[in-house]
Amino acid sequence: MNDSKSIRVHLETLGCPKNQVDSELILGAFQHADHEIVATPEEADVLVVNTCGFIGEARQASIDAILQLAEHKKKAPSTRLIVTGCLSQTFAPDLAEAIPEVDLFLGSGDATNAGAWLEQLRTNETESDSNPPRIQVGRPGTLYDPDTPRLKMGPTHSAYVKLAEGCSQRCSFCIIPRLRGKAKSRSIDAIAAEVISLTQQGVREFNLIAQDLTHYGSDQKDDGQTSLARLLDRLTTIPDVRWIRLMYCYPHGIGPDLLKHLKPGGKVVPYMDMPLQHIDNKVLTAMQRRFSEQETLTLLKQIKIMDPGIFLRTTFLVGFPGETIAQSNKLRKFAAEFQFDHAGAFAYSYEDLTPSGKRSDQITVRTRQRRADRLGEVLRDGSTTRASQRIGEIHEAVVESRCEEPGLYLGRHWGQAPEIDGCTYLHWDGPALVPGTFVRVEFVSVSELDIVAQVQEILEQPEAADHDASIFPIMSRQS
Repeated sequence: MNDSKSIRVHLETLGCPKNQVDSELILGAFQHADHEIVATPEEADVLVVNTCGFIGEARQASIDAILQLAEHKKKAPSTRLIVTGCLSQTFAPDLAEAIPEVDLFLGSGDATNAGAWLEQLRTNETESDSNPPRIQVGRPGTLYDPDTPRLKMGPTHSAYVKLAEGCSQRCSFCIIPRLRGKAKSRSIDAIAAEVISLTQQGVREFNLIAQDLTHYGSDQKDDGQTSLARLLDRLTTIPDVRWIRLMYCYPHGIGPDLLKHLKPGGKVVPYMDMPLQHIDNKVLTAMQRRFSEQETLTLLKQIKIMDPGIFLRTTFLVGFPGETIAQSNKLRKFAAEFQFDHAGAFAYSYEDLTPSGKRSDQITVRTRQRRADRLGEVLRDGSTTRASQRIGEIHEAVVESRCEEPGLYLGRHWGQAPEIDGCTYLHWDGPALVPGTFVRVEFVSVSELDIVAQVQEILEQPEAADHDASIFPIMSRQS
């Protein structure tokens, strides 16, 4: 490793937006310590992998990324390799034995301590090469202050803001509490200060994230003063905030105080990501979801009455242990009737560390995947139908890049979250639009799961300094 003060660091991140925020904190800590961030492993003195450990497929993607960088290290022995995040939080001892090329393992709660990692590596270099990789895994989950250094990746105009860390729900199929700890909420003042700081950097779209967004603040002993509704009351008063989007809303906890913010015309965009997982009561009970079929139907009806045009995203989990053919068919029928704007079907992933993993009525991998594929077809048909019904609607959109075809741009309307909900093809015959320009559009057609729209009016353009809409995009690797 380079012994000079400035060290060149390359980072790769896997998993969800919450992990991306942690990676931005890691990069911020390195940059604050006057180290250089580089885009490729070949340029780096230190390689960092921020891992995901949620399900087997994500863990394998993380392991593949580690192994790929370990191979690079063999060609450049002076390079150092750090593994952090959810995977190493729980599985560091096994990883240390299997991948001796790794110099340092850290957990999901170490993102803001990156400056100390390099000193730890220097300490390791004084020890024998025969020693196993050092494991420095502390308590799970990273909370941060608004003045914590953060180097934002991705478009200048959009950011993720993490409201809380960890989760106190006890879904029987999920290991997040083990990976991230119990729910720990940031204060409203800290979040508002971070949002104000991000607006000063050109951010206009704020995607609020947590493992359980709607129970934000419930861990605080302040008689309900910290809640998602009260936070939105505060954030919507910040002048330069244009879009606020709610991600990962556990249905238990969505009430009138929150729904009032989703009415048309406000800064909270008419979009909600609400993972339902299933509709059958027996399956929901086995999942320990604490929300029944009737409560789900009542809530969805309430939301639609409040705003018939709201964009709804959900996810379903099929092939849960003991799920019958009738229960799977019931879920498919419900999905076909409701027609969500965006939805995902996921096959149950066996996890031996969860209560569901200990059940004896596991369903075969082949059956799980077949049910997920069938549900996925129903969900895609419903999304396409729903999008077709929206032709002629007027909405806001943001420009993200310019296409090769003259007058054609790639963007997202406010019913599309970054990276997961498709895109909007924008037609515009006027002066060139730069990334980060917000426009009013009319939907004119549907292209598979994407929207084609005609720009009617420019609503807001970024400052000239904000035209570069991509910061270190090559370092982000989604699982």
